[in-house]
Amino acid sequence: MKKSLLFILGLIFTGFAVNVWATAKITRDSNNKFNFVKMSALGYSTMFQYTDTGAIVYTGQGYRAGSQWGRMVMMSSLQDVPSNYVAPRSASLDYALVDMYKDTLGHANVDISDFMGTLGTSDDQYVSSQEFLDIPRGGKYAATIYSDTLGYEYRDTIDILDDPSLRINCFSVKVGKDIDVTAKFNTGYPYDVDSYTDNETTRDTLYFVKNDSTLEKIYASQKKLSLKNADKPLIANIDTVSFKVSKPHVGRYKLVFNSDFAYGNKTFYIDVNDTLRAKATLNKSSYVLGTDKKATIHLTMDYGYPHILSTKAYPAPTIIIADKLLQREDTMYVTNDSLSGKDLSYSTDIDIPIDTISAASLATYGDTLKIRLSVSFNDAQQFETSLPLVFENATGIQDINSDESVVRRGIYLINGMKCNKKEDELSPGLYIIDGKKVLK
Repeated sequence: MKKSLLFILGLIFTGFAVNVWATAKITRDSNNKFNFVKMSALGYSTMFQYTDTGAIVYTGQGYRAGSQWGRMVMMSSLQDVPSNYVAPRSASLDYALVDMYKDTLGHANVDISDFMGTLGTSDDQYVSSQEFLDIPRGGKYAATIYSDTLGYEYRDTIDILDDPSLRINCFSVKVGKDIDVTAKFNTGYPYDVDSYTDNETTRDTLYFVKNDSTLEKIYASQKKLSLKNADKPLIANIDTVSFKVSKPHVGRYKLVFNSDFAYGNKTFYIDVNDTLRAKATLNKSSYVLGTDKKATIHLTMDYGYPHILSTKAYPAPTIIIADKLLQREDTMYVTNDSLSGKDLSYSTDIDIPIDTISAASLATYGDTLKIRLSVSFNDAQQFETSLPLVFENATGIQDINSDESVVRRGIYLINGMKCNKKEDELSPGLYIIDGKKVLK
């Protein structure tokens, strides 16, 4: 019966599409002693294409600057492996992507020693390996995959298309972090070198957007761009502008580029997102079961940007306060839809009914229960805490209520479950009999 050993390499590569390798040049040393290892052609397809607003899923045809996924299959039939086969001490596949000016933009080395070591010893196996390589610009590239051990090589030349563009790397940061922007002015590929003068300029201005929508200038600079590269017409040319604003206030910032580079007139928005500051406390340090009817949580919150959302399509709740005591059915939801569209400074008292808590619950969970409180808005949980709900003298059920009309008659286990045995049939242990703890 024919058996095979299968080894699959999955790699994140860049700039390839499925049909690239249909015409690839494949070489193999006919005298190589590992010729029983069969190598299939690689297949690639674009995963993400770079755009002005970041990478997006690419569903078109061809090869675009961005990230691609590729897979290669190596196979060897068990019956083809020579009886005197000795696995090499090490073996690898090398992947290289080099532009026409011999600058390597992507390289990965994949160890296939384990695959070579298991040849002739076991049935089918599957191994995958992924590498992330990035192509930041379009151009003409030489793609090579080779293995010195296997005497094997793929080689081809491909064109990776790219759009003329202005791209930035920063769209949001958390409060306390810097706004750190790198803007890339990209000629795209292919492009007409003679359409650029090397005298193009750009001016960038960063504004803070106030609550009344007026703008406050925070930063401005101007730079001469170098976009004409007559010596390297087979690759997109990129020039960059970088700046940093240290620990900006929370809010929205507007970044405006004005340039005589046709694709360099763009406006971007950068959000500095706040972190909710909240505190929750109980009104008492302890409660008496059967006497206290409620516990009150005092909640204070302070928050800035982005403001809590409320729209006609989604009017409420804009803020959800969920407290959970014991079981899911005890969960309360407190909503407030009047806090949207503004900086938040808010306090509220939330009453939690505790008169439904039973002696059996305390016998099961102990004298201290937990109230789990969370605050959610803008489709995310922003705050969570746990508050201890302490009961005084709760260890003895005799302390709860001595009124015969409300005492549960019968025999119960300490966890609150009813016991159907007679008292003289009970095994040694602690029981609750007619509302009182009894040690047998």
